[in-house]
Amino acid sequence: MPQERKRNSQDLANFLGDRSNSSPDWQTQLTAVARRFDQEYRRESFDLPPEVEAMPIFREWAGGSLAARIASPFWEIAQPRKQQRCLDIGCGVSFLIYPWRDWDAFFYGQDISEVARDTLNARGPQLNSKLFKG
Repeated sequence: MPQERKRNSQDLANFLGDRSNSSPDWQTQLTAVARRFDQEYRRESFDLPPEVEAMPIFREWAGGSLAARIASPFWEIAQPRKQQRCLDIGCGVSFLIYPWRDWDAFFYGQDISEVARDTLNARGPQLNSKLFKG
């Protein structure tokens, strides 16, 4: 199994064009992204240069109006149907807020944030033990 996983990883790297020794250290980059999302989920502040904080887009984000302008609710895009299987990459805590039971759809989510995962694992079973499998 480990050899197959390593081969699949190499196949993916080749497919993505990662053939040089100068390729980025993906784990370091993923860790930085995860840390950033964890901070946001915990509502922790983080330091940004003053020139970034002066940008209108930053002020929209800080004021809470940016997300509504750039994102669409999942159910408007996917419109889940009965028994449909939905994969949400970067799902955050969407399992907790979308009415999967009402849709009678199957949700598969993956997120990089440990805070989102831990929140979901703590709260998911309270919603519907048949729907949530951890």
